[in-house]
Amino acid sequence: MPPPPSPQCPRDVPNAPPPPPSPQCPHDVPTMPPPPSPQCPRDVPKAPPGSWICSVLCQPLVAFGCHRLSGDGATAGLLLASGTAVAALAAAWPRFVAEGHFVPAGHFVTALTAASLLALAALTGSVPGAAAAALVALGDAVAPGAVPWVRVAASAALLGTLREQRRGHRGHR
Repeated sequence: MPPPPSPQCPRDVPNAPPPPPSPQCPHDVPTMPPPPSPQCPRDVPKAPPGSWICSVLCQPLVAFGCHRLSGDGATAGLLLASGTAVAALAAAWPRFVAEGHFVPAGHFVTALTAASLLALAALTGSVPGAAAAALVALGDAVAPGAVPWVRVAASAALLGTLREQRRGHRGHR
């Protein structure tokens, strides 16, 4: 229901240009936004850590390539499945992140990546592979504490390991 006309309100004059707001005009009273509905969540879930794509997707995918090139399809498949499962849960189910399940799952994927790379490096005698495994593990320990360059170094070492595996794979054909 519109407010009753008042002598102080110039908006009640027909064909008048719109005046600037005035405290005497009942049309200029600010309205409060409607209260949120009961279905509207009040708490927005926390986002995963900023470097989760690196530790949960990128590094396991490069390690997947290392294992595939070395002929270890089972470990490669395990890395691929674990990384994509955790990433899919984080992306599709916000409560997975909000309830704190993402961090342990991310640590599991990183530990699996580092351990499998260390085993592969030991079996193949790969020094870059051992360095990559150590940097992946170190990156999981210190990167959340504002030392993200360790994950960059780990990714570079992983790419070096993949290059070494590719060269070794081509030499055995």
